[in-house]
Amino acid sequence: MKHTETGTVFSALPFTYETVFSRRKTLSVGVDCTGKVTVRAPARCSPQRILNFLREKSGWVQKQVNHALSALPAQGVPHAAENGVSFPLFGKTVSIALYSQGGEEKAKPARLCGDVLYLSADEPETRLVRFLKKTAKEFFTRETQAVAARMGAEYASVSVNGAKTRWGSCSYDNKLHFSYRLIYAEEEIARYVVVHELAHTFEKNHSARFWSIVERYEPQYKKKRAFLKEHAYYMEIF
Repeated sequence: MKHTETGTVFSALPFTYETVFSRRKTLSVGVDCTGKVTVRAPARCSPQRILNFLREKSGWVQKQVNHALSALPAQGVPHAAENGVSFPLFGKTVSIALYSQGGEEKAKPARLCGDVLYLSADEPETRLVRFLKKTAKEFFTRETQAVAARMGAEYASVSVNGAKTRWGSCSYDNKLHFSYRLIYAEEEIARYVVVHELAHTFEKNHSARFWSIVERYEPQYKKKRAFLKEHAYYMEIF
C-alpha cells in the first residue's frame, strides 16, 4: 500500500519534493532526469524525521537537481503533441503540425515530410506515439538483424515498448526489447544499444567478458553510454 504527499519548501531546503509512503523500514531520496525529488519513507514516518533526513542529504540532492536541470533543453521537455512543438528524431529536430480532417481522412496515419510531422488534430498524442513506435520497430528490426549477423548472435524476437527506466533489455530466452524513445538519439547511439542487448545473448550479466564483447563491436561504447546518461530526459518525451 502506497500513498504520496507533496513536500513543502522549507528555508533549509532549496528544493521541493514528493514523499511516497509504503511498508518499508528506511528512508531514501532520489532525483529523476527532470530534477524531481522523491523521498521514499515508512508508512508512519513523521514529517520532522523526513525533514531532518533531507537536511542531511540536501547538498547531494541539490547537486543532483542542478545536474539534471542543466542537462534539460532550454525549451523544456515536450509532453503534449501540440502545434509547433518540436522534438528530436534520430538527432534531427522535427516540428509537429496539426491539421483538421474529416470523413475518410480520419484514418490517415501521421506523415513525416522533411522536418515536419503532420498529425490529425483528432487524438494527436495517440497518433504520435503510434508513429514513434512504428518508426522504432522498423529501425530496430532492421538494425538488429544486421548487427546480429555481424556478431554471430542469435535472438528470438524484437519488440518496442514505452519503457522509461531502461533503454533496452534481453530476456533469458533472447527476446530483445527496446524503448521507442531511443529514436530521439542519433542512429549510432541507438545502434550501440542494439550491440549491448545482443551481447547479452552471450553473457546475461555485465561482467568483464560482457563488456569486451560490446567493445569488440562498438569501440566507442563508453562515449555512447555517457551520451544516454546525459540525455536521460529523452525518457520523459511524450
